[in-house]
Amino acid sequence: MQLGAAMLALGLIKKSKYNISWILLSTAFFLMAIRRIFEITVVFNPNIDPDYALINVWISVFISVLIFVGTFYIRQIFDLHYEVERLREQNEAKILTAVLKAEENERSKIAKDLHDGLAPLLSTAKIYTTAMERYDMSKNNLQLLEKMEYLINNSVETLKEISNHLSPHILVNFGLETALRKFIQNTSFPSEIKVIFETNLEKRRLKSNIEVILYRVACELITNSLKHSNCNKIDINLFLQEEEILFFYSDNGIGFDKDKLSEKAGMGLSNIYSRIKSVNGIVELKTGKKSGFFMKIKIPVEDEN
Repeated sequence: MQLGAAMLALGLIKKSKYNISWILLSTAFFLMAIRRIFEITVVFNPNIDPDYALINVWISVFISVLIFVGTFYIRQIFDLHYEVERLREQNEAKILTAVLKAEENERSKIAKDLHDGLAPLLSTAKIYTTAMERYDMSKNNLQLLEKMEYLINNSVETLKEISNHLSPHILVNFGLETALRKFIQNTSFPSEIKVIFETNLEKRRLKSNIEVILYRVACELITNSLKHSNCNKIDINLFLQEEEILFFYSDNGIGFDKDKLSEKAGMGLSNIYSRIKSVNGIVELKTGKKSGFFMKIKIPVEDEN
């Protein structure tokens, strides 16, 4: 069995890219098997030459030296493992960042196409309907015209909302604090829901990808609270410290069982985790049946250089 283990270990030397620690330990395994052969020989031949016993002792000493030195150098294998893991996490973060950036670019492109393409057409239609002579119209045609104007006005406002949701210009131009306050202000909250938003940003700008991610996360959480939580209070806190950004979100709603999430709700949380992970952030979630919802997000502040 020791000989078989030694053969397997020696066969893995190439796969370890001839790592010195693995070579030493594999050699030690092989010598341990050789030593066992000497011991079996002594069992079947008690009158064996004493030199064989001396050789066996020296093999034991050599094995100990190989294991000691091999164990000392085995740190290289662990260091390599940690380095591979670190590079893997970096690559995952880069891929997530690239995906999110592509998503935001596509959102901006669609919003721009809507604004530059469809909006002028609706505005022109509005001008034409407004300029139409009404004094000689029948009552029926006048009602149709008024309905048309209403639909055009409603379409213009809806288009603005869609365009702003796809790529909020206020976020790009004025930053996260202003964009969040504007989103809260424009959201139709029931009268019984109280929303408290506190921050120390004071118009300070963060990195664009962090602003976009936190804005999307906050909007997602607010929308989920309105749809599912039956809460009457929402607290949002955003604080910038020396080394990290802290984002706290909570509501006093019915909460949910994390282990029994629907596929759609689970995907929403998964998207939040993915977005925060792309900027090396950490998400802490606490919720349960009839125990409200709490999420804490920590994002390290990177050196701008």
